[in-house]
Amino acid sequence: MDFRERKAYAKVNWILNVLGKRPDGYHEVETLMQAVDLSDRIRTGWELCPAGLSPYASPCAAFPEELSVEVRTSAPRLPTGPENLAYQAAQLMHERFHRGRCERITVDIEKKIPVAAGLAGGSADGAAVLWALADLWRLGEEDFPALLALAGRMGSDVPFCLMVQKGFSACLATGRGTELQPVEPLDCKVLITTPELSVSTRDVYGELKPEDRVRPFDTKAFAAASGDPAEAAPYMGNHLQTPALRLFPEIQKSIDWVRSLYDPLAVFVSGSGPTVVGVYPWGSPLESICVCHGLNPNNHFVSTRK
Repeated sequence: MDFRERKAYAKVNWILNVLGKRPDGYHEVETLMQAVDLSDRIRTGWELCPAGLSPYASPCAAFPEELSVEVRTSAPRLPTGPENLAYQAAQLMHERFHRGRCERITVDIEKKIPVAAGLAGGSADGAAVLWALADLWRLGEEDFPALLALAGRMGSDVPFCLMVQKGFSACLATGRGTELQPVEPLDCKVLITTPELSVSTRDVYGELKPEDRVRPFDTKAFAAASGDPAEAAPYMGNHLQTPALRLFPEIQKSIDWVRSLYDPLAVFVSGSGPTVVGVYPWGSPLESICVCHGLNPNNHFVSTRK
């Protein structure tokens, strides 16, 4: 079996504007996303059926099915079947590029990104598997549009996470979040705190009211900051923060706690929550405090430099 290891990076939404509901059931959004240096480690393995010289061998004792997918994870409550995006990535890649071949794909996920936290951990894992299999199968640049199409089928955050695998750190996403334009990344430190809550993205979107999105956050002014976090911070914000707080008012405690720590440039809920993000410049006193005393497992002080 051949293997590839990839890091799957968490993302934060510097800006998330919800523009309305689409006919396909998704929401039209305008969001600025960036990967941060908090990552899962993904080890993807692949082997073809050894029977005969042709890769298009019939199922046999060693490979009783055309495709065998096994996902293993260090997170006890993370599903490992078809609902897992890493599993879906393996299935979709087989259907698109290797239909008819008998093969086995394994995925081992060492989780560091909090689960169901608005940080795109599952999407990042799925994108890492797409990229690893593309590497194992020696796909070329001409195949990247097909990979993006598969990512879009998996979920709205997966295409951005695939762009991160390709080497881009930050993107402006429009449409349902899958139309991507690389932008200049911010260079800063980020405090990520995740309350122990189970938040449904569907429920948060369902709670969104017209008055929650009257004022759009200015993506053009943000871009004009040219990567300077102090200049960009006044334009950061999230239309989903208010509905998330209505459903889970305890998130406010995390917002207040981060605001109390060494003058963050901005504090907001990331994505649909419950994760709260504090933005800090390099050299913040918080950095030395974290190095000396550490943080509890629900908090991470990380860089936007991967």
